[in-house]
Amino acid sequence: GAVPLGEGLDGVGEGGGDGGVAYDAESSSVIRLSNGMVLYLREVNNYLALVCLLRGDNLQKRGLIDYNIDCFKQALSQVFNVPRPSIARQEG
Repeated sequence: GAVPLGEGLDGVGEGGGDGGVAYDAESSSVIRLSNGMVLYLREVNNYLALVCLLRGDNLQKRGLIDYNIDCFKQALSQVFNVPRPSIARQEG
């Protein structure tokens, strides 16, 4: 089961203060579950987030996890940034 809402959460606190956006491209959240597992959420882009279910002791390797997620994000951007043929070129 999950911990009660608001407990065991790392990341942005309540009442951000400046009224701006409470997240950026490096935003993440860690939710510690009562069974020792951890949900690690990380933004990939504006439309996609990666949700990882980890054993709690693996979170100590957070730098390695973040590095792998960054590699995944870069690969995804290469896949989805394939140039589309323009309509003008097709008509000419």
